[in-house]
Amino acid sequence: MARRARIVVVGAGFAGLAATKELARTGALVTVVDRNPYATFQPLLYQVATAGMSTADVSYPIRTFAARWPNVRARRRRCTGAGCGCGSAARSRRWSRTRWC
Repeated sequence: MARRARIVVVGAGFAGLAATKELARTGALVTVVDRNPYATFQPLLYQVATAGMSTADVSYPIRTFAARWPNVRARRRRCTGAGCGCGSAARSRRWSRTRWC
C-alpha cells in the first residue's frame, strides 16, 4: 500500500490556496497553516474602505475552503521559522499549541 504524501502549505493567500487546491486533487494530505482564520481578497479592500462592500464580501473562511476536500485540514497558527535545526518545541501562550522554533 502506497503512503500518501503529507504537505504543509504556509499561508492562505492566493498562492497558498491555489497550491492547496492542486495538491488536494492529487490525493496528498494537505495542511494549510495561516495566522488568520480567513483569506482576504485584497484587490477589493478599497471597496470596504469606501463603504461600497461589507467585509464579509472580501473575506472567506479558510475552514470552509478546506471542507471541500476530505484530505485538507486548516490550522490557525503563527509560523516563526522553518528548518532552523534547533529541534526543540516551544509553547506558544497565545495559541496554546506546540510550535517549532
